[in-house]
Amino acid sequence: MRLSSLSFLDYAVLAIYLTVMIAMGWWFAKRQKSTEEFFLAGRKAAWWAIAIGLYISLFSSISFVASPGEGYSYGMTLFLFKICMVLPMPVMLFVFLRFFYNLRLWTAYQYLEHRFDVRIRLLGSTIFLMLRAVYLGVGFYALAIIMEPMTGWPLLWTIVVVGLATTIYTTLGGMGAVIWTDVVQFFVLIAAIGSVIVAVWWQIDGGFVAIWQSASEMGRGFNVGADSGFWDWNFHQRLSLMGWIIGLVTLCIGPATDQVNLQRCMSSKSFRHAALAVVGSSVGSIPISGMFYFAGMCLFVYFNVLHPGTLPEHVKSDGVIAHFATHFLPHGIRGLFLAGVLAASMSTVSSVLNSMAAVTVKDFLERVFARGLTEQSSVTVSRWLTLGWGIMTIIFGILVVLVFADRDIPFLEVANVTLGYFSELMLGVFCLGLLTYRANTWGVIVGTIGGASFTAWFIWVFYLNEPIETRVSFLYMGVVGTLSVIVLGYVLSLFFPDPKAGEKRKYVVWTHYRRHKHAQSLGGASLTPTPDTA
Repeated sequence: MRLSSLSFLDYAVLAIYLTVMIAMGWWFAKRQKSTEEFFLAGRKAAWWAIAIGLYISLFSSISFVASPGEGYSYGMTLFLFKICMVLPMPVMLFVFLRFFYNLRLWTAYQYLEHRFDVRIRLLGSTIFLMLRAVYLGVGFYALAIIMEPMTGWPLLWTIVVVGLATTIYTTLGGMGAVIWTDVVQFFVLIAAIGSVIVAVWWQIDGGFVAIWQSASEMGRGFNVGADSGFWDWNFHQRLSLMGWIIGLVTLCIGPATDQVNLQRCMSSKSFRHAALAVVGSSVGSIPISGMFYFAGMCLFVYFNVLHPGTLPEHVKSDGVIAHFATHFLPHGIRGLFLAGVLAASMSTVSSVLNSMAAVTVKDFLERVFARGLTEQSSVTVSRWLTLGWGIMTIIFGILVVLVFADRDIPFLEVANVTLGYFSELMLGVFCLGLLTYRANTWGVIVGTIGGASFTAWFIWVFYLNEPIETRVSFLYMGVVGTLSVIVLGYVLSLFFPDPKAGEKRKYVVWTHYRRHKHAQSLGGASLTPTPDTA
């Protein structure tokens, strides 16, 4: 094991940070007497705290590695997509999220039981649990990439230590601890990436303008010129307008059906507060994300303009930020930087573990296996499940290290392809339920299995086993999954008639809003589906 580059001061900063996180978990643990408090913070969390949590919980150590790595290798082009992500937000918010909020759900997969039956609810829950277990595994891998050169810890040690620490405070404090530790972690995160930017800015005449000009001249700006390939209708072009347009369509529904997002929104006092949280998170995240891509540009200028030849050849683009923090940030600031990395990772881990426990309790335990549990028993079981899922995701993190550590694939692409596989399959299932009348249980089951098989084959043949120049862009991997499930599920549903199809029409979003509009025209109340009380 290599010696650590951290000083006593750096370790002191880390110790204070970790102590505060665990103490907050212990404090919230004393206040919880029901699963509503454990999973939804009593449905009374402040909207601005939820907004911060919505951003930081899905930012993660993946983004901490991938965004600067992308900025270093390719520039700011991908950041434009982050700006454009607000375009589908009105549709997602006022059509789909409001529809789910009115159901007063515990999990997104309760909807699938209303629309289809309990088998599809369990199918959706299972895919979610698989997705998030892999997601945390990839996140742990990203964290280990940064911490290994700074602490000297082997990759697997980092995953085990940080995974256990995060699992402890999440197990203790539930959603209340998740939301309020996220607020603390948000500011630690900003300070960490800001320290990298300032460290480079301090050394260059002309400040930020000079950094931008130098990086842009070397192809690290917004590369959307006529000869950039951005405007080409070419599936092999890594970043293109066509790929973005397709991706924006999926964002009209995707965020509203994601359990991690939805569970936070359901923790708010009203739909108005949930909407404020979503808007605040989406708009407020733009400058923060811009900082991370810009940090990659700063590092490119540092190692290619200010100090050329000082970056070892073995350091990949995803590892540049860790190398810079390890060797060029002053002591004390290194500890702050590492605390920011931990904040990015721990906020995601805590949010996802709480959501995984919620899905397990509400969709499996209380719905199928133990329907008579008391509230206090459910809280106790929820804590044990959080602990169990924490240990399981640590194991997944170790597996991701073993699979990807020796492959030369940018980390941003690793994350998008690996996670997109599961999430876009699930998005296909929700699209069949929300947007079509003919989709039914057997069509969805067989269509999902077929779509998963086809997508796995497609990724293996056209992405993993292709050289970079002929590889289909990673932007399309998830889209293939969604479309294959929708097409197969719809067509196969035609061969499996559902005698109860008429009763389930109100769970198709078009019917719901037509009924709502008709009720308003008659001066009546809004018609909403009956919530699941399980």
